[in-house]
Amino acid sequence: MVIWRFLLFCIVGIAVTACSMQAQNTPAELAQSPVDDWRAAIDAHVIEQMQQLGIPGAAVGIVRGDQVEYLQGYGIAGDDGRPVTPQTPFYIASLSKSVTAAAVIQLVEASKLELDAPVQRYLPWFRLADEEAAAQITVRHLLAQTSGFSELGGYERNLDDDMYDDALEQSVRAMHGAPLNAAPGVQFEYSNTNYDLLGLLVATVSSESYESYVQRHIFDLLDMDDAFTSLADAQGHGVSSGYYPYFGQVRSQDHAMFFGRATTPSAGLVASAEDLAHWLVAHLNGGRYADAQLISPQGMELLHTVAVSITEEVGYAMGWTTFPFTDALPADDVERSAPLALTHSGRWLGYAAQLLLVPEQELGVVLLLNLNDPAADSALSNIGWNVGLLALGLPAKQFPQHEDWVERNARLLMLAIVAIFTALNLWLLRPRARLVFIVAACLVQVVTVAYLVLIRLPEVKTTLPLLLHFEPDLGQITLALIALAGWSVVRTGAALAQTVIARDRVALDAQ
Repeated sequence: MVIWRFLLFCIVGIAVTACSMQAQNTPAELAQSPVDDWRAAIDAHVIEQMQQLGIPGAAVGIVRGDQVEYLQGYGIAGDDGRPVTPQTPFYIASLSKSVTAAAVIQLVEASKLELDAPVQRYLPWFRLADEEAAAQITVRHLLAQTSGFSELGGYERNLDDDMYDDALEQSVRAMHGAPLNAAPGVQFEYSNTNYDLLGLLVATVSSESYESYVQRHIFDLLDMDDAFTSLADAQGHGVSSGYYPYFGQVRSQDHAMFFGRATTPSAGLVASAEDLAHWLVAHLNGGRYADAQLISPQGMELLHTVAVSITEEVGYAMGWTTFPFTDALPADDVERSAPLALTHSGRWLGYAAQLLLVPEQELGVVLLLNLNDPAADSALSNIGWNVGLLALGLPAKQFPQHEDWVERNARLLMLAIVAIFTALNLWLLRPRARLVFIVAACLVQVVTVAYLVLIRLPEVKTTLPLLLHFEPDLGQITLALIALAGWSVVRTGAALAQTVIARDRVALDAQ
């Protein structure tokens, strides 16, 4: 009876937590009336969503044409209560890719790189498992994410915490045995590896480190005064803490933050909302910000041009995803075609960032959040879409969620499985437990863990080490399941051994 009471207690506790987390992750109902005071509407929407999703702090920037029209900070940047301002630096993760792409185009325009030149022209030692394929990869393939590098392999690079000056080069050299998922130029597959390799090309042909190049030729040029190329520098200048809903409780992850120079070009830059507003001004004005020319108008057009189709409507340019922003038109405007929009998001432990460009309407949107929750990723992105709509004078909308039921409730499902497995294993500790039940329980646990680790995690482009770093509670639950399954195997082995010994004794007694 004690075991079943324990199991009932666990299930009730999980159900209560589920109700709490479901309420937290359910977007609030959105007003559908036209927007007159768009600034006040953005403030109200962002604050409402922060409360609904448990986001400690946020920053927004709105650009129209060549002007930064609105900058605002919300909430707190750390447990010390300091407020978020437009100048507060945030980790921007994959937004770094658009910076790296612009650096590449600068060097193309300086005749130091050619888009259709093979990578081996600049890195003669570059090798992969398929040497012939490695020789075919061009700079353009890397920019368009069509090199054939794997998405999961790119994410696994994020675990490289090497801080030496040659970290980027050594990480690329270490790929000499890496396979490709497709031949170069054949298909799109998003991979951080592409942009880290581009960062090494930038460093190689400019004869300076990637960090130094970006600081001098981009950040300084565009007056991005609160932008940094390393987490350590940003931490000395008030970077916001990052938060994660650890078992449903929003907690700072400063103690767990990690950074390595091998992935700075794809995911390692830091910037404020004001910095990124300057960045978007340059993108909306042919590469110009104030008196500075980042790249030529033709170079900026090249960055924004669709290089490869992902779906019938969605494409990838160079560091940007493109799509028709149908919601940016009033409901009664059926004659005009939807304007093309460019966007990119960035996700890291404790941070979510988003950029949106609608060139036809001369609009740029920056959204920086100091919370990341993969189970509510759609809801976080939808804040950015709605800030864009509100800036256009349109009402906010209830966008659909792309996470399936399992993804939204992964913590609860896995906790329930832990509770069931724990209760089952304790019950089978009884001296009179039947061998068939012990073996069956072992098989169920081993098969469940094998499915989770060998099938489910690769399906969602992650691994156990990545889970432990980016979704620590899920990673720890997975470890608990592995431990329970391992214990069950040991228990089954012991039970089988006892059975064999007992049968041998019976046989000896019979003789």
